[in-house]
Amino acid sequence: MKIISGLFDNMVMQRDANNFSMQKICGEATPNKTVFVILPNGEKEILGESSSDGKFCGILRSLKAGGAYQITVSDGVTEITFSNLMVGDVWMLAGQSNMQGIGNMDQALPSSDEVRAFYLDNQWRVAQDPLHNMEKACAEIHWTINGGHHAFDNAPEVPIKGVGSGVAFGQAMAKKTGVPQGLIASAHGGTNMKLWNPELKEQGENSLYGAMYDRFIMNGSKIAGVLWYQGCSDSSPDENVELYTQRTLELFRAMRRDFGDEKLPIVLAQLARTATAYDFALDNRWSKIREKQRLIGNLIGNCIMVSTVDLELDDSIHLSGNAQAILGRRMADAACFIRGIENENPPLEIGKIEYVENKKYHEYLTIIQVKNVVGSLHSGGSLAATFSLHEAGSDNKISVPPFKCKLEGDKIILTSSSTLGCKVAYAFGCNAIGNVYDNLNRPLPAFGPLFSHDVYRSTPLLAEVEVSEAVMGEDNFEALYVDENKLASLQFSKVKSPKTYLEFERVLEQGDYVRFVKWRCLCKKAVNCRILFGSDSDFRLFCDGKELLSQKNVANPVIPDEFMKDISLEAGEHEFTMGLSGKAGNAWGFCCRFVDVNDILDVENEGNQSDNLPIFI
Repeated sequence: MKIISGLFDNMVMQRDANNFSMQKICGEATPNKTVFVILPNGEKEILGESSSDGKFCGILRSLKAGGAYQITVSDGVTEITFSNLMVGDVWMLAGQSNMQGIGNMDQALPSSDEVRAFYLDNQWRVAQDPLHNMEKACAEIHWTINGGHHAFDNAPEVPIKGVGSGVAFGQAMAKKTGVPQGLIASAHGGTNMKLWNPELKEQGENSLYGAMYDRFIMNGSKIAGVLWYQGCSDSSPDENVELYTQRTLELFRAMRRDFGDEKLPIVLAQLARTATAYDFALDNRWSKIREKQRLIGNLIGNCIMVSTVDLELDDSIHLSGNAQAILGRRMADAACFIRGIENENPPLEIGKIEYVENKKYHEYLTIIQVKNVVGSLHSGGSLAATFSLHEAGSDNKISVPPFKCKLEGDKIILTSSSTLGCKVAYAFGCNAIGNVYDNLNRPLPAFGPLFSHDVYRSTPLLAEVEVSEAVMGEDNFEALYVDENKLASLQFSKVKSPKTYLEFERVLEQGDYVRFVKWRCLCKKAVNCRILFGSDSDFRLFCDGKELLSQKNVANPVIPDEFMKDISLEAGEHEFTMGLSGKAGNAWGFCCRFVDVNDILDVENEGNQSDNLPIFI
């Protein structure tokens, strides 16, 4: 007799809704015989009849949740005994290195007999890190990805790395449910979504998905759910970040189809930090992956994301052993909520975002409501970190940051001095650290950048102009009139500025003066748009020689978009000129941009180009 799948010494079998085993057992026996199981109490349970070629499959239904049990499978001629069996919940662990576990081993949790693991060597043992013993993996794919069968020739005999979230998860679940827990190790570090493609299932042990599916079949074809941690590798320039949601949903749907449970619980971890040199492009891709992970649960159901942005690392990218223990417990809370166990609270979610202008103090408030907060939001007595504002239509370019953050009940109130922060984010970038929690110390997930209000499609801010020398002697509204003859007699020089506003050298302690500024734009076709302007001194703005916009008694500071005018421009080039008060050296500069009031941005169309706006040239 031979058991092909469904029974191993020391294993955990998945329980059914009535707390009994429903274990599919397949094997080979004497042909045309009744195959049965001798239960611990001596009774027999029939699995089925072997075929003429000796094959059989059957369901073991009589073992109650708990254990440990010893059973014997027999066909009346030969028999095999299996010992130390348990019945409870079994979880698939999949993804890349932070699910595999790379935390320092000196932080590993002590083992518990009620939590078992199916290691990569296809043996069940008490769960103890490292769960993913790559150096003994049976599936060929793990050797292929690692570079061949000599990959671990120089590995230390006693591992110094290897702590993951699985052991802590299993121990927390055992405590919450009162039944044993089994963990099927199937993750592999450094793997992207292409390597997890479910279409490669038929390659069996030569693909990650196929190897995972084989392990599911080996263990009785029934599990409680999936723990998933992946995304680092899909943030690289070679990967298509925009396909991450699609690929992940395809994977999760394939798991539910192939694991035979359309409502299979899935708990996924949001990307944690990575300590790397500053690289905005990488920060942007990393944050886009996080935002997609945050929203996946809303698209598929019975799927919850767990935040990690507050957790420490043991190297530049891997969670520490202590952090993995925290993550495991958070995943257990999420799994219990999905399954309706222990009256767990729903996870924190980002709700309505409001945008309020406080004209009295020249402040702009972004108010974020957080759903499902227990008690109040807090940051442990420290300043809440890390919130950022981003320019819309710029692929998340960082704008003037908020200078104040208040946590009030279930609301986050950010205060900034600029209207240009039209998108808001929490823990944006690779190395951002979050520290906002509710009274149960559940962490706020990294989110965004999200729009804080309706935003029109816009040109970039004017960043280069020609500025005249200071015209000394007077500073009044009439002196700001643009006279072409006067401009022709002045020396102009180019000024560039990476700031929100164009800043000019000030003439101090020399009395009154004015400056003149000029720039050009190009319209590909006739356009109707709105010019938005900000200044900290009086100005008169002209377009093609006609006065367009002016303002007296303007005070510091420069407030972007404070002044506006709807304009119509014909196709072709247009010249803008302006007289600007020097305010005896107390004027700093101005800012300008165009918006299309008929084109409101959203996530789907934000990156599209528009011919309905002028181009600064």
